Amino acid sequence: ASCSYCFGPNKGEVMSLETSQKVLDFFAKTTARIKQKKVKVTFHGGEPLTAGYDYFAKILAGLKSCSNGVDIELGIQSNLWLFDDEIGRLFRKYNVSIGTSLDGPEEITDSQRGLGYFERTMQGIQRARSLGFSVGCIATFTQQIFTRWREVFDFFIKEHLDFSIHPAVSGINFNYKYALSPEQYGHLLCEMLDYYVENRKKITVSSLNQMCQGVGW
Repeated sequence: ASCSYCFGPNKGEVMSLETSQKVLDFFAKTTARIKQKKVKVTFHGGEPLTAGYDYFAKILAGLKSCSNGVDIELGIQSNLWLFDDEIGRLFRKYNVSIGTSLDGPEEITDSQRGLGYFERTMQGIQRARSLGFSVGCIATFTQQIFTRWREVFDFFIKEHLDFSIHPAVSGINFNYKYALSPEQYGHLLCEMLDYYVENRKKITVSSLNQMCQGVGW
């Protein structure tokens, strides 16, 4: 994909199995030492599915074998372009939850993430749903589209897709034309919260739920 507002590394080699094994060893030692009872592990990118089926089969089995009784919640954040039935069955076996990134309707999403992104990701969502997965989305709001939040919200209601709200943010050392100011982000959240109250039985917006719980609503 070619997300215009991406501020992190999105190209590079797949983590080697040797390095992955060191991660698993660290995971096992750390959870045992601190007696952690529950851990969440999310496979993120770039695009994690480029690692392929064999990689995930080894890593998921490794996580299970080194869990030492820890309750591990597994997830992946992917554009789903490479999602197929084989890897879907593997994820079902290990109870891996699926998240993707979609910024709303096709015109909005493709304007920010590249031509054709919307269609390919929606196809991946449908494949995942056909295997029994419930897919959640990250929607990124930029300077270019944050005033169109109602279109985005209505899209997710129409498609029965739960989502979370992410503002485009600046990198550490540069100004970023896509980034929302704190004032813009605050205004966006207030407007969306009012609309969410009206539509809360139709959809879940996890970021708004977390904020409300955090202030005791």
